[in-house]
Amino acid sequence: MSEYRPHDAMREGFRWAPVAWIGALLFVAGIFSLIFIFQPWAQKIDTSNAKHQVAIQQISASAYQNGPGTQQAWISSGEAAFQAAQDAGAGTPNAAGDAREACKDFAQVNQIPAGDKPLVAQNCDGPLVSASSPYYVAP
Repeated sequence: MSEYRPHDAMREGFRWAPVAWIGALLFVAGIFSLIFIFQPWAQKIDTSNAKHQVAIQQISASAYQNGPGTQQAWISSGEAAFQAAQDAGAGTPNAAGDAREACKDFAQVNQIPAGDKPLVAQNCDGPLVSASSPYYVAP
């Protein structure tokens, strides 16, 4: 029976140390090579995701713009602006500015309420104050 001492075990264990170090280095090199191989693929996914997010935001903005709450807000704002124009008096610069704001608001409304249609038809040409409006001031 041979005597096996602690330093013999250490000597035999250290004999495999270079193999373990080379294996660890190869493992790390493999991980880095995978990162470099898959990095362009990951960037392509990020670009595709960014385009998808932009499309979702555009759809959401469109849905919000046509939502009943937003439409009602524009109607209320337009009515208030026309009221301010009437209070300022026809032909004054303040009335022209208020009428311009009212026409911009009503131009964004999908369906103008029946009570506001005559007022909008008389004073607005799309988002602009029409030349036949009493609130029109020539530039």
